[in-house]
Amino acid sequence: MADRIISAIEKSGSKKVLVAFGAFHVPFVKRYLERHDGLKVITFDQYMENFNN
Repeated sequence: MADRIISAIEKSGSKKVLVAFGAFHVPFVKRYLERHDGLKVITFDQYMENFNN
């Protein structure tokens, strides 16, 4: 799943992407994506904290 996300990001050339998937996958995919240079992973909860401040 994380490999497909990285591939899609690289193909699109986007600077920001939104990825949605089931909550059970979040810790595993997040852990893998954070190992990839140039990616910053923000969960919805973290986004909302920054948005509301």
